[in-house]
Amino acid sequence: MQDNDRRPPRLRVMGLWLNETKDGKKYMAGNIGRLRVEVWKNDRPGEGENPPDYHVTITEAMQKPRDGR
Repeated sequence: MQDNDRRPPRLRVMGLWLNETKDGKKYMAGNIGRLRVEVWKNDRPGEGENPPDYHVTITEAMQKPRDGR
């Protein structure tokens, strides 16, 4: 039996879309419920002993304006 056979099943939680800021930085973003999730490439990889390649930020998702109906 391979080690992979002992892992629990993976669940797809959300989709992420590639975006770009006005100054050209690329990031991935998507919503899960009322939360906005963004994944940013670490632009300071030299900090610390084992710096992460990416950072994940979570904020409250902006509500779309209602059309008055």
